[in-house]
Amino acid sequence: MNEHEIAVLYMMKTMRVAISNRYLIEIFSEAEIIEYYLGLDILQKFEKDGLIRIGEIGGVTHYKITAEGIKTCEIYENKLPQEIKKRIDECSKKILSGDHDLRRVYTQTSALRDGVYYFKCGILEQDEPLVEIRVRSSDVEQIEMMGAYFRVHSDEMYAKVLELLDKE
Repeated sequence: MNEHEIAVLYMMKTMRVAISNRYLIEIFSEAEIIEYYLGLDILQKFEKDGLIRIGEIGGVTHYKITAEGIKTCEIYENKLPQEIKKRIDECSKKILSGDHDLRRVYTQTSALRDGVYYFKCGILEQDEPLVEIRVRSSDVEQIEMMGAYFRVHSDEMYAKVLELLDKE
């Protein structure tokens, strides 16, 4: 197993959760461990070897290390230079803690006058608005449900917006 493959497997092990392409790009580029497309080729190889699973969550491709992948990583990870491990660990920790600048979700509910409520939610990408939705309603429970739904399903909405924008 070469250094790039070990680095990708180690990164998958440190994430501990299914990871989307969006976060792969962030880790690959920020940690400067591998070129994105080479990383995807390695992930495809790992899927064939049973070291990771590739699946879809809400229409977004996600990657997750398998038990066999963890065992394999533990055999080879000592060959990975400490500096690379440190960069991967820092980027993974940042992603897992939510302390990154790639995408942020926000919701805001305000009471206007005469029993009318105002709801605003959106997705920012690198602090630039990607999507913003504004709704007025007299039903505060409906507004609160919209906010809760948006917070939970923002990844699917994000993927759908990008998919729609990418169509010709």
